[in-house]
Amino acid sequence: MELNGVSHQSVLAILDRDTNVFFGLDKSTLYRLDMAQLTAADGTPRGWGSMGNPPFMSTINYTQPVLALAQNHIHFLNIGQPSQADIFVIHFAYFQPEVQSYPGANGASGFPSTHGQTASIFKGYDAVQAKFAFWPDDKSSTYVIDVQVRICKYTRAITLLTTLE
Repeated sequence: MELNGVSHQSVLAILDRDTNVFFGLDKSTLYRLDMAQLTAADGTPRGWGSMGNPPFMSTINYTQPVLALAQNHIHFLNIGQPSQADIFVIHFAYFQPEVQSYPGANGASGFPSTHGQTASIFKGYDAVQAKFAFWPDDKSSTYVIDVQVRICKYTRAITLLTTLE
């Protein structure tokens, strides 16, 4: 099933809880699905609106996208360079023109450019998330990226998420 060109089988989506808008990447196009006005399910399909092609899509073959959410920004990982992310600023609907680097803390290596999973790390309902975790599909390490101080910490154990504070 496709709605406005977006396939529910292939879209990779992330929810911005501040705006209650889903952002999805499908077939090299970024889409948005605004749920802010919906207060209860009503059975009506909602259409995705195209936001165009992310600028970095023209320079890389982005076949295995990885999206992370922190600081009201969508971080596109697995862009071909380790410890780097392309960034979409949600509240201004704007792609940052330069790539953001997240070097490893204390000279350690940062996260690899590979497919994996992410999770936002929240510090309460009213606080914006400043960190996200990333772990490659091979589960070799867990990386915690702090977007405020722009560093990446990692551990070989998946248990790092319980010891963040």
